[in-house]
Amino acid sequence: MVAQVYVDDIIFGSTKDELAHGFSKLMQVEFEMSMIGKLTHFLGLQIRQQDSSIFLSQSKYAKNLVKKFGLESTSSVRTPMRPNVKLTVDVLGKSVDPSLYRSMIGSLLYLTTSRPDISYSVGVCARYQANPKESHMTALKRIIKYVKTTAEFGVWYSKDTNDVLAGYSDTDWAGNADDRKSTSGGCFYVGNNLVSWMSKKQNSISLSTAEVEYIAASNCCTQLLWMQKLLHDYGWTKLEAEKSTWDKAALAAANANSKALNAIFDGMSPDEFHMISHVTVAKEAWKILETTYEGTKKVKDTKLQMLTTKFEELKMGDDEPFDSFYGKLNEIVIAKLNLDEKIEDTKVVRKILRSLPESF
Repeated sequence: MVAQVYVDDIIFGSTKDELAHGFSKLMQVEFEMSMIGKLTHFLGLQIRQQDSSIFLSQSKYAKNLVKKFGLESTSSVRTPMRPNVKLTVDVLGKSVDPSLYRSMIGSLLYLTTSRPDISYSVGVCARYQANPKESHMTALKRIIKYVKTTAEFGVWYSKDTNDVLAGYSDTDWAGNADDRKSTSGGCFYVGNNLVSWMSKKQNSISLSTAEVEYIAASNCCTQLLWMQKLLHDYGWTKLEAEKSTWDKAALAAANANSKALNAIFDGMSPDEFHMISHVTVAKEAWKILETTYEGTKKVKDTKLQMLTTKFEELKMGDDEPFDSFYGKLNEIVIAKLNLDEKIEDTKVVRKILRSLPESF
């Protein structure tokens, strides 16, 4: 049995009817109080109880919120934020009423109690409460338009579940255009039911995608451990932890991608970094630069340097057929020739002779 008190309101429930009725009688004997009956509303939450599930929503609150800010007759939108649009401090933008902006943020923050789908968007807009601009207000009004479209959304809890506690985390990298900090997100399940979620900007600036993912994972684990302890205090001793396995090949690939991406970023100017800051895959970052600067001296020199290094490091394996080795060498020679740099035949011959294994 679980009971929760908020000021002068009490909600309680139990998996056994006799315990719930016994608690009700005990409280009425000790205190002057009235029983409202089956829980249907609590602090703006609407609770719809069925035999196999419970549905929580704030549809009435959401509709009143839209009406409060005069957006009930506006057009509907399907997403809370525009894809690929990043808000900034917008120093040159026109200022708006900060009191109105904060009131809208506060109203939406309470709505996130049952709406994980707007947690990230509201969190991003909340960063600019000190000096909001028109661009921020436009983004905030879009969230309210989305709420108007999805007022009936909520969280559904099924009785057909299990005792496994699981958490999932993700993060962007340097997603904040003002300070290059990243934003972590996470959702946490008990069995099949979503019980907690978060979206928070990280406190530090991460220098690699691997670092930012580790920070997000550590925050997720902290939340899971706290939930595990809380559920244990509630007497849920059968709780199981979901086991995970690591794919060594995938982990090695992720590590190699992170190193390659860092190498690319280290040589970028601020303008070039802005072009590829949203990219998380090294090959994709290089493709963008290649498309932008193809034929320029900078990219050409970089390619030639890479080919020179590849030429110097190329070796023939003990069991490698000569045709295979010669094919790799010839590819490098042709690639450099396409970039207007020829490797002399004598240098190629010396390279072949130096690279032959003793058993050849």
